[in-house]
Formats: sequence, C-alpha cells, structure tokens
Amino acid sequence: MRPATGEARMSILLLISLIFGLIGAEAAASTCGDKSYFYESNPQGWYWKRLCPDMEEKKNEEDTPLSEGGNQHRLLKKEEVEIPWEILDRLDPDEINRLERESRKIAVMRPSEKNVREYMRYKNWLVDKAQRFTDTTKLLAKTDPELASRIAGIPTSAYAKEAQTRFKQDASEEIFRGSGQKTGLVVMVQEGCIYCKDQVPVIELFARTYGWDVQYIDIQQKPSLAQKLDVRPVPDLFIVLNRNDQALWQRIGIGLHTLDELKRSVLFGLYLLGEIKDESLIH
Repeated sequence: MRPATGEARMSILLLISLIFGLIGAEAAASTCGDKSYFYESNPQGWYWKRLCPDMEEKKNEEDTPLSEGGNQHRLLKKEEVEIPWEILDRLDPDEINRLERESRKIAVMRPSEKNVREYMRYKNWLVDKAQRFTDTTKLLAKTDPELASRIAGIPTSAYAKEAQTRFKQDASEEIFRGSGQKTGLVVMVQEGCIYCKDQVPVIELFARTYGWDVQYIDIQQKPSLAQKLDVRPVPDLFIVLNRNDQALWQRIGIGLHTLDELKRSVLFGLYLLGEIKDESLIH
C-alpha cells in the first residue's frame, strides 16, 4: 500500500474522526432514546428523556475513581496503553472509538516510550483502515457503473469545469434566443427611482441581444396591477410566458441587476415555469 501524503493523511484522520464520531453519537442517541427507562422509573413519568442522562452521569461517576478526601476529581484508570491487537479487526466501531480516546489519555498523561509507541501504532492502524476505505471508494467511483455515472456528472478538474461552463453558456444562449418569441420582460418602475434608470440599459441590452420584448409599467399609474402582483420595492422584474394564449407571470428578481445576474434570473424563471428541464443549467 502506498504511503499517504501529508495532506491526504490529514484528510484520512478527519475521515476517521467523522466516521467514529458519528457512530458514537448515533449510539448515544439510541441509548438515551430507550423508553424502557420510562417503565422502570415511574416516579419520573414522562421525564424519561432527562432520566437517561442522569443515569449515564451516575454510572460514569461510579466507574471513575475519586481523589482522596472525596473531591470530585476523576483519576486516570489505567497506567499503560493496552491494545488488543489479536482481536482488533473484530471490534465494534464503538469500542474502537472508546479505545482510541482511552489510549490517547494514557499516552498524554503517562508518556512513556511504550505508551506513546502503542498509541501511535494504533493511530497508524486507524489511518490504514481509512486509507483502504478511501482507495476502495475511488476504485468504485471509476469502475462501478451506477456510482461512476453519478460522479462523472460532477466536474473536479479545471479542464472539466471549463468544459461544463462552456456547455452551460452555449445552452443558455440557445434558450435565450429561442424563448423570445413567446416570453417577454416586464419591469415595474416608479417615478423618481434612481435604480430603475440604471436598470434600463441592462434590460435593453438583453432584449436587443436575444430578441425579447420589454414593457415598463409605472406602479403609480397601474396601482391595481401592482397590488395584484404584490409589488413593493422597484425595479421589480418579471418574465411573462405566453402558453396557449394564457399569460403566465413569474417574478425573477427585485432591485438592480447586472447582465449576468439578469441572465441567471431569467434562466431560473424559465425553469420555474417549466420551460427548462435540465436542472444543471440553473446551478
């Protein structure tokens, strides 16, 4: 097996923490969700959810030695790191997680050569396990038809990302040019709105480029329409789709938009109206 690089090794250690941390959390949740405590402790009644942590705390206190004088200080239970190498591969992940925590505490508090060596050997074993998992995941991602087809759609290299960007741009341009015959832009404006004046050149550029019709409506002159569409701040942008002689309105944005923002908003509006089926184009 090839040695892991420094960056890969850190990723593997993080994977170990996530895997065993989640397993430990799930186990704890499962234990504390056991409603049998409700029946065993009827004085607490429906407060069984609080009973479980109380019982766990009591259990931990009983298992943990106290310092002299009865002060509530936990003492180290063991003096040496003991790893059950002969059965390690058969241990439950919860036990592996507990063993790592216990060994780390002992190695830190009793840093003899033996303790630190055993703990480091154990960490290396965990890294090797995570490395095997990572290698198998990569193998399946390249060879398993079901998994590979899903992952293939997610670009990771710079070349793949550039190719995906070009595809989205070309597809978007085609959609814009093909939608102008049945879709138009409606911009709600108001006298004295400085953002509305700044938005006009961007709207006009989009309309000229792709052959879209544009209509500007002053909400002071059309108050009933503004109320029906719940127009408040302006400019308020809509696309209106003519589908079977029925006008379908879709708000696509409020406020000042750059050309790129306007394009993304139009795409998303067409998607919401059901004119775009490929979800990858809107992400």
